[in-house]
Amino acid sequence: MSSSPTENASYSLKLDPGIPRRKKSALSCCKWSAVILGLLIGLLVCVAVYKFSTAFADVVRHPHRALYRNGSLEEQAVVRPLIDDNQQFDIAVSVWLRASKEEEDEWRRLSSTIDDEDYSDNMTFRFPLDMGNKVKGIVYRVVDKYDPNYEIYLKGDKKLLYTPLYSDIAFRGVSFKDKNVLADVKFQIPTSRFLDKNLATSDLRGTFVLIPSSKSLLKHVTNFSSWMPDAVYDNLPPVRPWPFPLGSSFYADKTVADLAVDSFGISVPLLQFSEIQGRCGNSSANTTDQASLTSEDIATMDPDSVRAKLKQMKENTPAYKNHPHVVTRTKLHVVDETHVFDKEAYDKAHQSLRSTSCGQHPGTSAKPSRKFCKDLSFSEGGVLRTSLELEVPNADGEYERHWAYGPFMNTIPAAAGPKDIIPIPINRENCSVSVDGHAEVPELMDITWRISFSGRSPGKHLLSTIISQPYGVDNNYNRTDYEKAMDQNKAELINGLRGVRFHDKSHPRRRSFIELIQIVAELTSYTFELLYWFTRNHTTSISNTGALLRASVLAIESCLDLGEALRSKVSAFELLMTVMLSFIFGFQLPLYMFKTALRLEFALTRKGIFGMSLTIPMIRRMPKTHKERSSERLDKRTNWKMILCTLLAVYYITRPLKHHVIDALHPPMPEQEFSYIAEYVTPGLCATVITARNLQIMLNYRSKVFAGNSRTSTYLNLLVVLLGWMGYVPALVGKPESRPSVSFHECILSALCMFEAYQAFGLPNASQMEDGKDNE
Repeated sequence: MSSSPTENASYSLKLDPGIPRRKKSALSCCKWSAVILGLLIGLLVCVAVYKFSTAFADVVRHPHRALYRNGSLEEQAVVRPLIDDNQQFDIAVSVWLRASKEEEDEWRRLSSTIDDEDYSDNMTFRFPLDMGNKVKGIVYRVVDKYDPNYEIYLKGDKKLLYTPLYSDIAFRGVSFKDKNVLADVKFQIPTSRFLDKNLATSDLRGTFVLIPSSKSLLKHVTNFSSWMPDAVYDNLPPVRPWPFPLGSSFYADKTVADLAVDSFGISVPLLQFSEIQGRCGNSSANTTDQASLTSEDIATMDPDSVRAKLKQMKENTPAYKNHPHVVTRTKLHVVDETHVFDKEAYDKAHQSLRSTSCGQHPGTSAKPSRKFCKDLSFSEGGVLRTSLELEVPNADGEYERHWAYGPFMNTIPAAAGPKDIIPIPINRENCSVSVDGHAEVPELMDITWRISFSGRSPGKHLLSTIISQPYGVDNNYNRTDYEKAMDQNKAELINGLRGVRFHDKSHPRRRSFIELIQIVAELTSYTFELLYWFTRNHTTSISNTGALLRASVLAIESCLDLGEALRSKVSAFELLMTVMLSFIFGFQLPLYMFKTALRLEFALTRKGIFGMSLTIPMIRRMPKTHKERSSERLDKRTNWKMILCTLLAVYYITRPLKHHVIDALHPPMPEQEFSYIAEYVTPGLCATVITARNLQIMLNYRSKVFAGNSRTSTYLNLLVVLLGWMGYVPALVGKPESRPSVSFHECILSALCMFEAYQAFGLPNASQMEDGKDNE
């Protein structure tokens, strides 16, 4: 008895075991566990980095968050800003010249506040040292009368005599929201004062005083407290002459409000010492009576007009090594800080700063000094510099006690360029023979001090102070006008990143952005062109003559650049980096172009040598395909020799490299030692490059395809050209300190680049790869 088909089908299905299960190994378990663990660790790292970044950003943006008031805003429990976001204020600027030593000594002798107390010459002072808890007890540093600061520890600061040269309101009605407000302060300095043998950077100084408007809380100030101890603050040089402005008639003594305003004023030195060209005509000039100032003295100068004891330089060191220069550009910031602080926390921080500032040490009788006062940054205690006590009437007419803190002002270090550091036209050398003969020294020197004001947030102010300058003014005397202009241009760009504009028509940030895009586009274009020639395995639609000419020019230019770099004395590491960069950006592309145009192929082959089978590299030249021969015949229809000879004649006769469509803004470049290269070699190289590019353009036109470069690289080259021309549009970049000229040769290159981009857009792309099946 046979079974039905349905029963057989059911039986066969039941016997089918189905898809077997995969075997799970321990290795697979470990692999997936490691992947999951790695993802978790990566997630934790990302979270940690995010939290650290946000915490760091919060510290930068709000360095005084610990003082913020989180509770009720009762006036008795808070400290408010003296100036809020919407309030306007004026900024007074003064220029001071310190009197000579003889005048200052006479002034101190006649002063009624002179200290007649007798001091012992054998006192010693002990200062506790922080040993990091490495030893038990307190370790002291003992100072005796041979210490250079002994007199300061013993007697404290002496009053300094300054004469105001200028004092007036430079910025009127400004606020925290204003940016790059410019003002020129013009004054004169007597040049004879700077013939003194001992000069300090603070002998010529500028001061800034912020004066709030009449609507502020200033009129209610009854008392104030500075972050400096009274012994130091009372002997500080003035920041504003009285009566103010300079030259006005006396009308009343300073009020408490006037004194409070002066307490948060700042002072900046306007002198800088740098080397100039020596004026003595022989080496036997008398150098025994020369003014000298070591770099250590300059570095340790206190910015608030401190005359440190100047050390004498080594014997026979000429005075021109440290010639006084006037700083004629300053950037002023007022930090936009208007948070309400907790009074208890603020008072504690203010008193802690006041009790430890200016060299105060517990357990010692040494007097504090302005020499030891730290130049406080905003994060270190900008809002703690001045605490103000006010009596404010309420709605009932009764006076209530309120508290406020003063604004923080600061100048940006190194905001001046090399051309803003002007030498004083005096001769401080004692010469028997002078190079400039009997050049007349002017009695007065006219100075224009350019000041730029901006209100900045704490974070932006910090960013402005940490970006360093790329130049120095040392040995500025022997630099050419061209080099000075280049340095000034660098200073303008760097200061633009810091929020400093040198003049109204300057837009350094736009210039920096355009140059950054240019650099990125050039590197990307070079990379795509490199990949284009590296991946191309045939010469169809490629002008062999043009490729060989262009590759030869690139190789020659790279050799010249490398030779010029090797001529300079550099370290072994710098030499290695120069060679590596020369290969990557100089020789790599022409090598690939030579390889493609000559149809070279690099391979490894095994050969028997002396009975041994060795693998040796070899270079072989591949035969031409039918398409390559057709393309070569099409390319030869252009007489490249005639084009090259014509362009060589044009470049050597008419000199398009020397004729400019747009003149440069900076002085001409000085003649180089190997200027004959620019005179005789460079025109030939330029003519050859234009010939090579024209050959490829004409072949593209005849073959109706685009080749010779990748589309992306061609478009990026056009972008670089357009961005370069944007640098000459005043509406975009303003009028920079320096700008290169535009020659007729550069105009020709720009036109070629535009035509190549037009072909890349309108013609189909040539194939990169060929299989070689049509070889004959």
